[in-house]
Amino acid sequence: MTTVDTGLPGAANSSKGVPPGAMRADPAEQKATFGKIIRHLVPLLFIGYTFAFIDRINVGFAQLQMKTDLGISDAQFGIAASMFFVTYVIFEVPSNMLLVRIGARKQLLRIMILWGITSAATMFVQTPGQLYFARLLLGLFEAGFFPCMILYLSFWLPSAERAKATGMFMVGGQIAGLIGGPVSGLIMGGMHDFIGLRGWQWMFLLEGLPCVFIGLACYYFLSDKPEQAAWLSDREKQLVADALEAERVRAKPATARNRIIHAFLDPRVYLLAFLVLTVQGGGMLINFWLPTMIRGLGVQSMANIGYLTMIPFAVGTVGVLAITYLSDRLKERRFHFAICVLAAAAAAILLPSSDKSLAMTLFLVSIIGIGVWAAIPIFWSLPARWLGKEEAVAGIGVIAALGQFGPFLSPMVIGFTMSATGTMVTGLYAHAAVLILAGLLMLFVVPTKATKVGAEETPA
Repeated sequence: MTTVDTGLPGAANSSKGVPPGAMRADPAEQKATFGKIIRHLVPLLFIGYTFAFIDRINVGFAQLQMKTDLGISDAQFGIAASMFFVTYVIFEVPSNMLLVRIGARKQLLRIMILWGITSAATMFVQTPGQLYFARLLLGLFEAGFFPCMILYLSFWLPSAERAKATGMFMVGGQIAGLIGGPVSGLIMGGMHDFIGLRGWQWMFLLEGLPCVFIGLACYYFLSDKPEQAAWLSDREKQLVADALEAERVRAKPATARNRIIHAFLDPRVYLLAFLVLTVQGGGMLINFWLPTMIRGLGVQSMANIGYLTMIPFAVGTVGVLAITYLSDRLKERRFHFAICVLAAAAAAILLPSSDKSLAMTLFLVSIIGIGVWAAIPIFWSLPARWLGKEEAVAGIGVIAALGQFGPFLSPMVIGFTMSATGTMVTGLYAHAAVLILAGLLMLFVVPTKATKVGAEETPA
């Protein structure tokens, strides 16, 4: 029977997979509406994500003064840096569940105020144990921030538009490296011993407190859901509701009751988790230890150390954009990932031989940065293709959680090797070894179907 389009809601659309009550909207109107939403939501999320990274990694700068002031060894600092990821992983899922109960505005307010106060309060630590506790608290309170933003965007945008928005605010991680170093260096150098506070104390205070105000801004300027947004017209609200409902109608219903258990029993999940933990662990070489490397080459000025840390982040950002663009254009993942991690491994192996040259050190660290940072977005295009849509629902969550073992272990490996040997050579070689193994696994174990890019795939 032929369906006649009467122009009334639900008359003709119900046979086309469009939910009853859906409005007719041309693509340009939908695009304009989603663009308006992105412009309203993403700037605050971007700022918040940038400060999240700054407050997570600024301890790498603080240790240049803290180790002397508090008598902290390299091994103890490595433990302190790692403690963040313990509570971050444990409380990530419970934090996301709380968002559903209290709403995104209250959740972002809670998360950002508590982590901002905790980061600022790190200025008061006096012992290694107190520093461990502060880092555990920071991980506890920041837990769920990233998945909270992902879930929050799912209330507003369909998947295609959500991917764009996510990419926009994730740039904040790179921006944090570009601006965090110079700002931290200027604070620690320019305010050292001002009114009796050490430079590292001022750094924690001035970089932590802004998060409180960002949290307040999120609470007052964001809305939990589109229907509550005064800045959207009634028609725009309906367009959003229709787009999200249509996506739910098209989605394949879940059939597996024990997807999480199946994910933990799937060897593919552990292989993929190993690949991502190697590159995320490699990133910690730069996030936590770059200031120490530069200081070890004779640069004493905190401001100059801060400026020099910009170089690997700036070069890395350009390299990541170029490599991911090339990977998308050539529709190839396997060799792009493998070349990235193998290049990073080679740079890590060569790094100890550059300990007399600042220029060579920055060059090799930049290669490490390009390799591990570019490998991450390339990697995340793999799980859904290899595991399949149904298995990927739980599998990706398990992979992301297990992948945090890389950032957890990396600072401790470097810290303990520095305490034991006086250098980070052994730690660098350990990182290089796992990166080489990741490259070989990608080349010879991960199947072609996991790395083959179809025309329908969202770019990395």
